[in-house]
Amino acid sequence: MTTRAALQRAERDLFAILRTGNPAGPPAAVEWDAVLRLALRESVAPLVGDRLRAAGPARAAPEAVAATFERLRREGAERAAAAYAELETLLGALADAGIDAVLLKGAALARFTYEDAALRPFADLDLLVRPADVQAVAGVMRAAGYAAVGPALRTHAYEHCYFTPSWSKLPVDVHWQYAEPFHAIELDYGAVFARASRAAVGAAAALVPAPEDLLVASSVEVVREAWESKPVLRHLCDIAETVRRKPVDWERVIACAAGGRHLRAPLRLSLAAARALLGVRVPQRVIDALRPRRAAAVDRLVRRRIHATLLRRPSPLEALARQALLRWTDGEASPGYGALVMERVEVQWERVKRRVGRRGRVRDALAR
Repeated sequence: MTTRAALQRAERDLFAILRTGNPAGPPAAVEWDAVLRLALRESVAPLVGDRLRAAGPARAAPEAVAATFERLRREGAERAAAAYAELETLLGALADAGIDAVLLKGAALARFTYEDAALRPFADLDLLVRPADVQAVAGVMRAAGYAAVGPALRTHAYEHCYFTPSWSKLPVDVHWQYAEPFHAIELDYGAVFARASRAAVGAAAALVPAPEDLLVASSVEVVREAWESKPVLRHLCDIAETVRRKPVDWERVIACAAGGRHLRAPLRLSLAAARALLGVRVPQRVIDALRPRRAAAVDRLVRRRIHATLLRRPSPLEALARQALLRWTDGEASPGYGALVMERVEVQWERVKRRVGRRGRVRDALAR
């Protein structure tokens, strides 16, 4: 079997396990090492192991692979326990300052959606705060021993990142919107706070987004990470688990897309991919409500390409073209979008030059 064919088979098996708990073919024919590598790279290994275990021994992975999945689950549970302990302390400090924080991404999903924190790995704590509280949050973070990455308060951004100099704790990303200005997401964040429910994190309390807001946030992450050529499967799994485990108000999802600019394409792309690849039951009326305003054939071609290559990293140029085409089909280009695109192209070009420069230095060092 060629390397490319083996990769394609591993991709099919990974999606099949996430959908049903069983690989696409007989276990003896599965490229288990390739499936494991993909699951690790996409940060879904604990979930894959859980799906296999739930499916029973008849179609189980080899003993060594199953043991690896189980070890990853145990390690994930230990990391999650430490993360939520840190979060409890931080939420208490914010509450003492009169600041509400909505949990985002892994912190919101692992315990409160997956209901087993070991199944959803996360490497930092993401909090959404009101813009008026950003400066006060910076003071709380400094008092708690965190330092800011870069300027303490940056303009034209969507988050401030904090870390402890000892790196004994997880970094904390404090957001006041879901994405940077490049993605131009326009959303009523006041409504996100109003819809959030209060949940206990140890002795502290946090706000957990409504299921509809989790879907919107995860869809924005799919588009952001795809643009950065980063893994996106875990965010599709977040969408799948939210739909499977939570009572989603689909009319609210439709209303959110209609009321916020540049949300239709992320929701259309992400929900369609989750339905096609992970078997998520998204009502057809939702897909119909999110259909592009023009050039439906172009939209279908782009989405099919994304579905076919979801587990492979696109080039920066292809990622840019995908996003630009999806936005064009919705007729929602912002006045400053061209300038933002050029700025992003420059950022990507600088990354390419740094990568090439590093490879050149390595070759020179080896030649000596």
